[in-house]
Amino acid sequence: MVQGTLLTPEVRNWVGKKSEWWTPPEPVERSEIRRFAEAIMDRNPLYMDDAYGKRSRYGTRIAPPTLVIRPPYGGEEARGPGERTFAIHVPGARRGVNAGNEVEIFRPVRPGDVVRQRSRVLEITEREGRSGRMVIIVFETVFVNQDDKVLAIGRQTGIRMP
Repeated sequence: MVQGTLLTPEVRNWVGKKSEWWTPPEPVERSEIRRFAEAIMDRNPLYMDDAYGKRSRYGTRIAPPTLVIRPPYGGEEARGPGERTFAIHVPGARRGVNAGNEVEIFRPVRPGDVVRQRSRVLEITEREGRSGRMVIIVFETVFVNQDDKVLAIGRQTGIRMP
C-alpha cells in the first residue's frame, strides 16, 4: 500500500484546465448516422429515412443521441501538439479504470453538422477504498455544432490506483 497521498500539487493543478477545441476532419454524414444506428441496432426511422425525418418535428433525419460521443476518445486524431486530450500522471498509480460515463443531450445531431468538442478537468479527489488509496478524476466535455449551440455535455470518471 502507498504511504501518504497520491494527490500531489502537480496533480491538483490539473483541475480547471481545458483542452483545445477539437474538430473532426469532416461533418456528420447520412451514411455515418445510418451505420451508427445499425451498429447500436436501433432502426428508428428518424435515423434511417430522410422522408420520415422531413415529416418529423425535426424537419430532417437526425442521429442517435450517443453519436455525438466520438473521437478524440482514443482516436489517433487526438494526439499531437497541444494534446487535445489529457494525460494526467498520478505518481505511484499504476492502474486505471473507467468508473463511468454520463451524457446530457440538449439537441439532436443532424446530417452536415460539424461537431466540435472541448474537455476540461472538472475535479480530482482522493479517497481510501477497499483496495487502498485511489485518485478519482472527472472530465467534462462540451459538444457544440457549427453554430456553437451545445449538443451535449459528457462527463467521464476515471480512477487511478497503485
